[in-house]
Formats: sequence, C-alpha cells, structure tokens
Amino acid sequence: MEALINLSSQIQFSLTASQVIISLGILAAAYLTGRLKIGIFASLASIGYWIYNANETVLIQMAAANAYALFTTMFVGLFMGFFLIYAWVSPSSR
Repeated sequence: MEALINLSSQIQFSLTASQVIISLGILAAAYLTGRLKIGIFASLASIGYWIYNANETVLIQMAAANAYALFTTMFVGLFMGFFLIYAWVSPSSR
C-alpha cells in the first residue's frame, strides 16, 4: 500500500494551453452540431488521455504494484466506452 501512495504522489495533472483549447473546441463543435452529450464525453476523454499519456510510466508501475489498480483501470475504460456508445445511439442525444 505504501508503494501505491508513493507512486500516486508522482502523478501530475497539468495540461498545456493547446490541450485545453482542443478539448474546449471539441465541446464547442459538439454544441454547435447539437451533440452536446457526445461532446462532453469526447472532451473528458481527450483530457483523460492526455493525463494518462503524461503519467503512463507511473500508472504502469502502480498497476504492477497492485493488480486491483489494473483491473479498475480496465473496468473504468470499458464502462466509459460502452457509456459513450450508449450516448451516441440513444434517441435522447439527437
């Protein structure tokens, strides 16, 4: 458990200005096309991807330190993927 606490203190949640502009642009484009629900998920997914990409080695070490972290990461990724597909095909999103 101490290994996870030490590794989690190394995770950085900083984004560059261009990454924030891109994610806001995705959100604005979705709003203009009437797909705000999809835009919110795509914007959050892009931010999550950039945070993961910046901290990939730390997260892999955390997953190696604890198999539960790996399972949780996979489960959350699958859940968000299915949720995004559901929001895409849901009649209320049109």
